[in-house]
Amino acid sequence: MRRHSIAVTICTGLLAASQAFAAERAKPLRGIVGADDRLPIENSAAPWTAIGQINVSGHQRYTRCTGTQVAPRVVLTAAHCVLDPFRRKLYPPQTIHFLAGVNREQNAGHAVAACVKLLPHFDFDAAFRANIDTGERKAGGDFLAQDIAVIVLKSDPGSAAVMTLSGTGLAVGDQVRHAGYHADRRQVLMGDPQCRVTALKGNLALTDCDIAGGGSGGPVMPASGEPVVLGVMVATEAGQGSIAVDLRAWPDLPTDAMCSK
Repeated sequence: MRRHSIAVTICTGLLAASQAFAAERAKPLRGIVGADDRLPIENSAAPWTAIGQINVSGHQRYTRCTGTQVAPRVVLTAAHCVLDPFRRKLYPPQTIHFLAGVNREQNAGHAVAACVKLLPHFDFDAAFRANIDTGERKAGGDFLAQDIAVIVLKSDPGSAAVMTLSGTGLAVGDQVRHAGYHADRRQVLMGDPQCRVTALKGNLALTDCDIAGGGSGGPVMPASGEPVVLGVMVATEAGQGSIAVDLRAWPDLPTDAMCSK
């Protein structure tokens, strides 16, 4: 009889844990505004194979973001994706990996970073004051406006494509789309195909694009026509939308695959 009570207690505990897990998964994702408009993106061909995962390993955490190859061996992403919040500096390049065109068990190629480039006057103090490890970065913060980085790869990432940079910038009312490797569908390229820039503050654009964790560093592109990179997704505002850095924040963004200054 005692064994039976223990068994019932264990089963009840497992059921409660299962229900709590299900409830947690049912919560709306922070970057979703209203209905979830994200859809899988067919990425077996160019230019979509330019978009890939940024994975950092070998530390106290496993960082997962999105990046886009914008020139041979040059990947554009968010700066917070390559900053180590524990050591308060850049992750060592050899721990930063770019996995292009991921589609479930397949990918278009892999390469390791040779170096990382940040804005010329990047403010590390502002970056770590912004709690980069918590995702609680706010629009208008000192750090968000400089949350953009270039990764130079040691080698070509297989057959990954290159996506063109656009110098036109973002404007309120622009119809845009976003693509990224989101945490809830990490092995599939997901995107909101039709969203809008709702506000601008300097080089930051607030959009109603639906994103989720892992989408940081992913490209913002025109909603129609040839995909070109207009900006980089960097954060979310709970219930309000997502935040992108306009490429005009870095007018002379380096696209040469050179690490020397």
